Amino acid sequence: MSVLITQSPTFPNGTQSDILYVVSSSLWENPQFKYVCEIQSEGGTVLSQIKQASNSNGYGVFEIGRLLDDHMGYDSPWLIDSSVPMVTSSNENITSFGIKFTEEYGTSISSSITTGTYVSASIPSITTFIPSVTERDSGNFNWDSGSYDALTNAPNVSTTLNYNSQLNAQVVSNLDYLTLSTLNGIARKGDLISVTYYVYNTNKTLVYNTTVSNPHTAAGTLSQLVHIGVGPQNLQNVGDLSIYFQNPLTYPCYGVALNYTDGSSDYHYYKFNCLYYDGANFAFTNKLGMFDYYRATLVGTESETFNRKTYDAPYIDYSTDTPVIDFNYARRGKTQFLNTFSNNYTAETDWLTQGQADWLFELFESPNVFVQFGDEFVGIIITNANETFKTNPKGQKLFKFTIQYRKSNSKKSRY
Repeated sequence: MSVLITQSPTFPNGTQSDILYVVSSSLWENPQFKYVCEIQSEGGTVLSQIKQASNSNGYGVFEIGRLLDDHMGYDSPWLIDSSVPMVTSSNENITSFGIKFTEEYGTSISSSITTGTYVSASIPSITTFIPSVTERDSGNFNWDSGSYDALTNAPNVSTTLNYNSQLNAQVVSNLDYLTLSTLNGIARKGDLISVTYYVYNTNKTLVYNTTVSNPHTAAGTLSQLVHIGVGPQNLQNVGDLSIYFQNPLTYPCYGVALNYTDGSSDYHYYKFNCLYYDGANFAFTNKLGMFDYYRATLVGTESETFNRKTYDAPYIDYSTDTPVIDFNYARRGKTQFLNTFSNNYTAETDWLTQGQADWLFELFESPNVFVQFGDEFVGIIITNANETFKTNPKGQKLFKFTIQYRKSNSKKSRY
Protein backbone atom coordinates (compact mmCIF):
# COMPACT_ATOMS: atom_id res chain seq x y z
CA MET A 1 0.00 0.00 0.00
CA SER A 2 1.18 3.53 -0.76
CA VAL A 3 1.42 6.31 1.79
CA LEU A 4 -1.79 8.28 2.25
CA ILE A 5 -1.46 12.06 2.66
CA THR A 6 -4.10 13.09 5.21
CA GLN A 7 -3.20 16.77 5.53
CA SER A 8 -1.51 19.21 3.12
CA PRO A 9 -0.98 22.99 3.13
CA THR A 10 -2.84 25.18 0.68
CA PHE A 11 -1.07 26.51 -2.40
CA PRO A 12 0.55 28.84 -3.02
CA ASN A 13 1.97 29.12 0.48
CA GLY A 14 4.75 30.86 2.39
CA THR A 15 8.00 29.16 3.21
CA GLN A 16 8.28 31.07 6.50
CA SER A 17 4.96 29.61 7.58
CA ASP A 18 4.49 26.11 9.02
CA ILE A 19 4.37 23.91 5.90
CA LEU A 20 2.64 20.93 7.48
CA TYR A 21 1.97 17.47 6.09
CA VAL A 22 0.46 14.47 7.87
CA VAL A 23 0.81 11.01 6.29
CA SER A 24 -0.34 7.53 7.21
CA SER A 25 0.26 3.94 6.09
CA SER A 26 -1.26 0.54 6.90
CA LEU A 27 2.32 -0.82 7.09
CA TRP A 28 3.47 1.40 9.95
CA GLU A 29 3.83 -1.52 12.40
CA ASN A 30 6.31 -3.36 10.15
CA PRO A 31 9.92 -3.67 11.40
CA GLN A 32 12.30 -0.81 10.49
CA PHE A 33 9.36 1.27 9.27
CA LYS A 34 9.99 4.93 8.37
CA TYR A 35 8.14 7.58 6.43
CA VAL A 36 10.19 9.33 3.74
CA CYS A 37 9.70 12.90 2.47
CA GLU A 38 11.58 14.00 -0.62
CA ILE A 39 11.82 17.63 -1.78
CA GLN A 40 12.78 18.18 -5.40
CA SER A 41 13.51 21.20 -7.55
CA GLU A 42 11.14 21.97 -10.39
CA GLY A 43 13.56 20.14 -12.68
CA GLY A 44 13.51 16.99 -10.51
CA THR A 45 16.81 17.38 -8.64
CA VAL A 46 16.54 16.03 -5.08
CA LEU A 47 17.17 18.91 -2.66
CA SER A 48 16.36 17.21 0.65
CA GLN A 49 15.23 13.82 1.93
CA ILE A 50 13.84 13.38 5.44
CA LYS A 51 13.08 10.08 7.15
CA GLN A 52 11.24 9.59 10.40
CA ALA A 53 9.54 6.80 12.30
CA SER A 54 5.79 6.95 12.81
CA ASN A 55 4.32 8.26 16.03
CA SER A 56 2.57 5.88 18.42
CA ASN A 57 -0.63 6.15 16.40
CA GLY A 58 0.94 5.33 13.05
CA TYR A 59 1.10 8.88 11.63
CA GLY A 60 4.04 10.82 10.28
CA VAL A 61 4.07 14.60 10.75
CA PHE A 62 6.40 16.67 8.55
CA GLU A 63 6.95 20.44 8.84
CA ILE A 64 9.23 21.41 5.95
CA GLY A 65 9.02 25.21 5.85
CA ARG A 66 12.62 25.76 6.94
CA LEU A 67 13.93 23.28 4.35
CA LEU A 68 12.07 25.08 1.57
CA ASP A 69 13.07 28.54 2.78
CA ASP A 70 16.76 27.68 2.40
CA HIS A 71 16.15 27.70 -1.37
CA MET A 72 14.27 31.02 -1.46
CA GLY A 73 15.53 34.56 -1.99
CA TYR A 74 14.21 38.05 -2.59
CA ASP A 75 13.79 39.98 -5.80
CA SER A 76 14.99 43.60 -5.75
CA PRO A 77 12.49 45.12 -8.17
CA TRP A 78 12.53 48.79 -7.18
CA LEU A 79 14.50 50.29 -10.08
CA ILE A 80 11.72 49.75 -12.63
CA ASP A 81 11.83 52.66 -15.08
CA SER A 82 10.33 52.07 -18.51
CA SER A 83 7.22 52.72 -20.58
CA VAL A 84 5.86 49.42 -19.24
CA PRO A 85 6.67 49.61 -15.52
CA MET A 86 6.29 45.92 -14.69
CA VAL A 87 8.73 43.04 -14.33
CA THR A 88 8.25 39.39 -13.49
CA SER A 89 10.02 37.63 -10.67
CA SER A 90 13.61 36.55 -11.14
CA ASN A 91 12.54 33.26 -9.48
CA GLU A 92 14.07 34.28 -6.19
CA ASN A 93 10.79 35.47 -4.65
CA ILE A 94 8.76 32.59 -6.07
CA THR A 95 9.94 29.00 -6.38
CA SER A 96 8.32 25.71 -7.32
CA PHE A 97 9.11 22.42 -5.61
CA GLY A 98 8.12 18.81 -6.04
CA ILE A 99 7.15 17.29 -2.67
CA LYS A 100 6.71 13.52 -2.46
CA PHE A 101 6.18 10.89 0.26
CA THR A 102 6.75 7.18 0.55
CA GLU A 103 7.54 4.57 3.20
CA GLU A 104 10.33 2.09 3.80
CA TYR A 105 10.17 -1.08 5.91
CA GLY A 106 11.53 -4.56 6.36
CA THR A 107 10.18 -8.01 7.24
CA SER A 108 12.34 -8.23 10.37
CA ILE A 109 14.66 -6.04 12.39
CA SER A 110 17.64 -7.27 10.37
CA SER A 111 16.10 -7.77 6.91
CA SER A 112 16.75 -5.68 3.82
CA ILE A 113 14.65 -2.54 3.32
CA THR A 114 11.77 -2.25 0.86
CA THR A 115 10.90 1.23 -0.40
CA GLY A 116 7.33 1.95 -1.44
CA THR A 117 6.00 4.04 -4.31
CA TYR A 118 6.35 7.81 -4.06
CA VAL A 119 3.10 9.77 -3.81
CA SER A 120 3.00 13.39 -4.94
CA ALA A 121 1.87 15.79 -2.23
CA SER A 122 -0.43 17.76 -4.52
CA ILE A 123 -1.90 18.03 -7.98
CA PRO A 124 -0.14 19.40 -9.97
CA SER A 125 2.98 17.76 -8.59
CA ILE A 126 4.97 21.03 -8.74
CA THR A 127 3.84 23.47 -6.05
CA THR A 128 4.56 27.18 -5.69
CA PHE A 129 5.90 29.06 -2.66
CA ILE A 130 6.87 32.60 -1.75
CA PRO A 131 8.81 33.62 1.41
CA SER A 132 5.77 34.83 3.36
CA VAL A 133 4.93 34.42 7.03
CA THR A 134 1.85 33.14 8.84
CA GLU A 135 1.62 34.48 12.37
CA ARG A 136 1.42 31.78 15.03
CA ASP A 137 -1.58 33.50 16.65
CA SER A 138 -3.58 33.69 13.41
CA GLY A 139 -5.46 30.47 14.21
CA ASN A 140 -4.33 28.74 11.03
CA PHE A 141 -1.21 27.04 9.69
CA ASN A 142 -1.79 28.20 6.11
CA TRP A 143 -0.93 31.55 4.56
CA ASP A 144 -4.18 32.94 3.15
CA SER A 145 -3.11 33.86 -0.37
CA GLY A 146 -6.73 34.39 -1.39
CA SER A 147 -6.98 37.44 0.87
CA TYR A 148 -4.58 39.53 -1.20
CA ASP A 149 -4.43 41.19 -4.59
CA ALA A 150 -1.31 43.30 -4.11
CA LEU A 151 1.01 41.59 -1.63
CA THR A 152 1.20 44.42 0.87
CA ASN A 153 -0.20 45.17 4.32
CA ALA A 154 0.18 48.94 3.93
CA PRO A 155 -3.01 50.69 5.12
CA ASN A 156 -3.11 53.21 2.23
CA VAL A 157 -6.09 51.54 0.53
CA SER A 158 -9.75 52.27 -0.15
CA THR A 159 -12.46 50.32 -1.93
CA THR A 160 -13.64 53.53 -3.65
CA LEU A 161 -12.00 55.91 -6.12
CA ASN A 162 -12.14 58.82 -3.70
CA TYR A 163 -8.94 60.33 -2.38
CA ASN A 164 -10.83 62.43 0.16
CA SER A 165 -11.29 59.37 2.41
CA GLN A 166 -7.59 58.47 2.50
CA LEU A 167 -6.36 59.39 5.96
CA ASN A 168 -3.68 56.69 5.61
CA ALA A 169 -2.32 57.78 2.21
CA GLN A 170 1.36 56.82 2.00
CA VAL A 171 3.85 59.69 1.98
CA VAL A 172 6.27 59.85 -0.97
CA SER A 173 8.86 62.13 -2.52
CA ASN A 174 9.22 62.68 -6.25
CA LEU A 175 12.61 60.96 -5.92
CA ASP A 176 11.16 57.68 -4.66
CA TYR A 177 11.16 54.24 -6.22
CA LEU A 178 8.24 52.08 -5.02
CA THR A 179 6.65 48.84 -6.16
CA LEU A 180 3.60 46.68 -5.61
CA SER A 181 3.72 42.92 -6.20
CA THR A 182 0.98 40.48 -7.16
CA LEU A 183 0.66 36.76 -7.86
CA ASN A 184 -0.51 36.82 -11.45
CA GLY A 185 -2.97 34.00 -12.15
CA ILE A 186 -3.36 33.19 -8.44
CA ALA A 187 -4.55 36.50 -7.01
CA ARG A 188 -8.14 36.32 -5.80
CA LYS A 189 -9.34 38.21 -8.90
CA GLY A 190 -7.42 36.22 -11.52
CA ASP A 191 -4.85 37.39 -14.08
CA LEU A 192 -3.50 40.94 -13.92
CA ILE A 193 -4.68 42.73 -17.07
CA SER A 194 -3.48 46.29 -16.48
CA VAL A 195 -2.67 48.99 -13.96
CA THR A 196 -4.38 52.40 -13.80
CA TYR A 197 -2.81 55.52 -12.26
CA TYR A 198 -4.96 58.46 -11.03
CA VAL A 199 -3.75 62.02 -10.29
CA TYR A 200 -5.55 64.49 -7.97
CA ASN A 201 -5.18 68.25 -7.49
CA THR A 202 -5.25 70.24 -4.25
CA ASN A 203 -9.06 70.18 -4.30
CA LYS A 204 -8.84 66.36 -4.28
CA THR A 205 -10.41 66.32 -7.74
CA LEU A 206 -9.33 63.68 -10.26
CA VAL A 207 -7.53 65.51 -13.09
CA TYR A 208 -5.74 62.74 -14.99
CA ASN A 209 -5.57 58.97 -15.34
CA THR A 210 -3.67 56.56 -17.56
CA THR A 211 -3.71 52.77 -17.92
CA VAL A 212 -0.79 50.49 -18.73
CA SER A 213 -1.35 46.92 -19.94
CA ASN A 214 0.45 43.99 -18.29
CA PRO A 215 2.70 42.30 -20.88
CA HIS A 216 3.26 39.30 -18.59
CA THR A 217 0.31 36.92 -18.91
CA ALA A 218 -0.15 33.84 -16.76
CA ALA A 219 -1.35 31.68 -19.64
CA GLY A 220 0.26 28.26 -19.69
CA THR A 221 1.90 28.64 -16.27
CA LEU A 222 0.77 27.90 -12.75
CA SER A 223 1.68 31.39 -11.59
CA GLN A 224 3.87 34.39 -12.08
CA LEU A 225 4.93 37.04 -9.64
CA VAL A 226 4.67 40.52 -11.16
CA HIS A 227 6.29 43.62 -9.63
CA ILE A 228 4.61 46.90 -10.62
CA GLY A 229 6.30 50.30 -10.40
CA VAL A 230 4.20 52.78 -8.43
CA GLY A 231 6.80 55.34 -7.28
CA PRO A 232 7.29 58.70 -9.06
CA GLN A 233 10.73 57.61 -10.31
CA ASN A 234 9.33 54.32 -11.64
CA LEU A 235 6.71 56.19 -13.67
CA GLN A 236 8.78 58.84 -15.45
CA ASN A 237 7.94 57.40 -18.88
CA VAL A 238 4.29 56.48 -18.27
CA GLY A 239 1.83 58.82 -20.01
CA ASP A 240 2.00 62.38 -18.67
CA LEU A 241 2.55 61.34 -15.06
CA SER A 242 5.99 62.95 -14.79
CA ILE A 243 4.48 66.35 -15.66
CA TYR A 244 2.13 66.13 -12.69
CA PHE A 245 4.75 64.67 -10.36
CA GLN A 246 7.01 67.67 -11.02
CA ASN A 247 4.33 69.95 -9.52
CA PRO A 248 3.52 68.38 -6.14
CA LEU A 249 2.11 71.62 -4.70
CA THR A 250 -0.59 71.63 -7.39
CA TYR A 251 -1.03 67.85 -7.73
CA PRO A 252 -0.23 66.49 -4.26
CA CYS A 253 -1.62 62.97 -4.51
CA TYR A 254 -2.19 60.00 -6.80
CA GLY A 255 -3.77 56.56 -6.69
CA VAL A 256 -3.07 53.14 -8.21
CA ALA A 257 -5.48 50.30 -9.03
CA LEU A 258 -4.59 46.81 -10.27
CA ASN A 259 -7.09 45.53 -12.84
CA TYR A 260 -7.69 41.76 -13.03
CA THR A 261 -9.87 39.54 -15.19
CA ASP A 262 -12.44 39.34 -12.37
CA GLY A 263 -12.33 42.93 -11.11
CA SER A 264 -10.01 45.61 -9.76
CA SER A 265 -8.02 45.73 -6.56
CA ASP A 266 -8.49 48.28 -3.82
CA TYR A 267 -7.12 51.73 -4.63
CA HIS A 268 -3.66 52.46 -3.23
CA TYR A 269 -3.11 56.15 -2.44
CA TYR A 270 0.09 58.19 -2.21
CA LYS A 271 0.70 61.83 -1.31
CA PHE A 272 3.67 64.15 -1.76
CA ASN A 273 4.72 65.45 1.61
CA CYS A 274 8.52 65.75 1.42
CA LEU A 275 8.84 69.30 0.13
CA TYR A 276 11.22 70.72 2.74
CA TYR A 277 13.24 67.74 4.02
CA ASP A 278 14.73 64.80 2.16
CA GLY A 279 13.80 62.27 4.83
CA ALA A 280 14.58 58.60 4.27
CA ASN A 281 12.85 56.10 1.97
CA PHE A 282 12.95 52.63 3.57
CA ALA A 283 12.42 49.44 1.54
CA PHE A 284 11.76 46.32 3.62
CA THR A 285 10.61 42.76 3.10
CA ASN A 286 7.13 42.54 4.59
CA LYS A 287 5.41 39.50 6.09
CA LEU A 288 4.16 38.50 2.64
CA GLY A 289 7.72 38.12 1.38
CA MET A 290 7.57 41.20 -0.89
CA PHE A 291 8.98 44.70 -0.57
CA ASP A 292 7.00 47.48 1.07
CA TYR A 293 8.22 51.05 1.33
CA TYR A 294 7.93 53.85 3.83
CA ARG A 295 9.37 57.37 3.76
CA ALA A 296 10.19 58.98 7.11
CA THR A 297 9.49 62.60 6.20
CA LEU A 298 11.21 64.74 8.82
CA VAL A 299 14.84 65.88 8.85
CA GLY A 300 17.35 63.11 9.47
CA THR A 301 20.79 63.18 11.05
CA GLU A 302 24.07 61.41 10.34
CA SER A 303 27.06 60.80 12.56
CA GLU A 304 30.26 58.82 12.15
CA THR A 305 31.90 56.80 14.91
CA PHE A 306 35.61 55.94 14.86
CA ASN A 307 37.02 52.96 16.70
CA ARG A 308 40.77 52.52 16.99
CA LYS A 309 42.84 49.62 18.24
CA THR A 310 46.39 50.20 19.45
CA TYR A 311 49.30 48.38 21.04
CA ASP A 312 52.36 49.60 22.93
CA ALA A 313 55.50 49.04 20.90
CA PRO A 314 58.92 49.25 22.63
CA TYR A 315 60.57 52.59 22.01
CA ILE A 316 63.98 50.96 21.94
CA ASP A 317 64.79 49.02 18.78
CA TYR A 318 65.74 45.64 20.23
CA SER A 319 66.06 44.24 16.70
CA THR A 320 68.83 46.64 15.77
CA ASP A 321 71.27 45.53 13.08
CA THR A 322 73.92 48.09 14.11
CA PRO A 323 76.25 48.14 17.14
CA VAL A 324 74.86 51.47 18.32
CA ILE A 325 71.19 52.53 18.77
CA ASP A 326 70.42 56.16 18.01
CA PHE A 327 67.58 58.04 19.64
CA ASN A 328 64.79 58.18 17.02
CA TYR A 329 61.96 60.70 17.32
CA ALA A 330 60.01 58.96 14.52
CA ARG A 331 59.81 55.63 16.30
CA ARG A 332 56.34 55.10 17.75
CA GLY A 333 55.52 53.79 21.21
CA LYS A 334 51.73 53.49 21.19
CA THR A 335 50.93 52.23 17.70
CA GLN A 336 47.55 52.26 15.99
CA PHE A 337 47.00 49.12 13.94
CA LEU A 338 43.25 49.15 13.10
CA ASN A 339 40.68 51.85 12.36
CA THR A 340 36.99 51.07 11.95
CA PHE A 341 34.25 53.50 10.97
CA SER A 342 30.51 53.30 11.57
CA ASN A 343 28.00 55.66 9.93
CA ASN A 344 24.94 56.11 12.12
CA TYR A 345 21.69 57.65 10.90
CA THR A 346 18.48 58.85 12.52
CA ALA A 347 15.17 59.24 10.70
CA GLU A 348 11.96 60.60 12.14
CA THR A 349 8.40 60.00 10.94
CA ASP A 350 5.58 62.51 10.93
CA TRP A 351 2.54 61.83 13.13
CA LEU A 352 0.89 58.54 12.13
CA THR A 353 -2.51 56.95 12.44
CA GLN A 354 -3.03 53.75 14.41
CA GLY A 355 -3.11 51.74 11.17
CA GLN A 356 0.16 53.23 9.92
CA ALA A 357 1.89 52.68 13.26
CA ASP A 358 0.76 49.05 13.41
CA TRP A 359 1.99 48.42 9.86
CA LEU A 360 5.41 49.98 10.50
CA PHE A 361 6.23 47.25 13.00
CA GLU A 362 6.81 45.10 9.90
CA LEU A 363 9.69 47.46 9.08
CA PHE A 364 11.19 47.02 12.53
CA GLU A 365 10.76 43.24 12.45
CA SER A 366 12.01 42.76 8.88
CA PRO A 367 15.38 40.98 8.42
CA ASN A 368 15.89 42.64 5.04
CA VAL A 369 15.83 46.47 5.10
CA PHE A 370 17.29 49.04 2.68
CA VAL A 371 17.36 52.84 2.45
CA GLN A 372 17.36 54.75 -0.83
CA PHE A 373 20.50 56.83 -1.39
CA GLY A 374 20.12 58.60 -4.74
CA ASP A 375 19.20 55.94 -7.29
CA GLU A 376 20.54 53.07 -5.19
CA PHE A 377 19.16 51.09 -2.27
CA VAL A 378 21.73 50.32 0.43
CA GLY A 379 21.35 47.56 3.00
CA ILE A 380 20.95 48.79 6.59
CA ILE A 381 20.54 47.49 10.12
CA ILE A 382 17.92 49.16 12.33
CA THR A 383 19.57 49.56 15.72
CA ASN A 384 16.75 51.22 17.64
CA ALA A 385 13.24 52.62 17.22
CA ASN A 386 11.50 54.87 19.74
CA GLU A 387 7.79 55.57 19.76
CA THR A 388 6.07 58.80 20.88
CA PHE A 389 2.32 59.03 21.20
CA LYS A 390 -0.27 61.68 22.01
CA THR A 391 -2.57 61.24 24.99
CA ASN A 392 -5.28 63.50 23.57
CA PRO A 393 -8.05 61.07 22.50
CA LYS A 394 -9.40 63.62 19.99
CA GLY A 395 -6.24 63.52 17.93
CA GLN A 396 -6.54 61.62 14.65
CA LYS A 397 -2.82 60.97 14.31
CA LEU A 398 -1.33 59.74 17.53
CA PHE A 399 2.05 58.11 16.95
CA LYS A 400 5.50 58.95 15.62
CA PHE A 401 8.75 56.97 15.46
CA THR A 402 12.41 57.90 15.69
CA ILE A 403 14.40 55.27 13.78
CA GLN A 404 18.12 54.76 14.28
CA TYR A 405 20.04 52.70 11.74
CA ARG A 406 23.45 52.10 10.22
CA LYS A 407 24.68 50.75 6.90
CA SER A 408 25.23 47.01 6.89
CA ASN A 409 28.54 47.56 5.08
CA SER A 410 30.87 49.87 7.01
CA LYS A 411 33.41 52.16 5.42
CA LYS A 412 36.76 50.54 4.77
CA SER A 413 39.66 51.47 6.99
CA ARG A 414 43.42 51.43 6.46
CA TYR A 415 45.41 48.90 8.46
